[in-house]
Amino acid sequence: MIWPELLDSDGQVILKVTPGLMEVRGRANMWIVDDGRISYHAARINVGTRGYWVRGSYRFARVTIVEVLSLRATGYG
Repeated sequence: MIWPELLDSDGQVILKVTPGLMEVRGRANMWIVDDGRISYHAARINVGTRGYWVRGSYRFARVTIVEVLSLRATGYG
């Protein structure tokens, strides 16, 4: 599982998220929740990779990787 942490226009974490009231476009930090899956994701994630945020079988956002930080810093990928 990868967990999003939504950011405001200043790059600060948005603590109160209300469905339907969020901006249509934005940025997020993404966290790999299961440490055992870091190497799996590191082998597949690159700048420009496109995908979806999903909840169950519902796709609710299109995403594009614009920067990869911690996977490279930890030696994965």
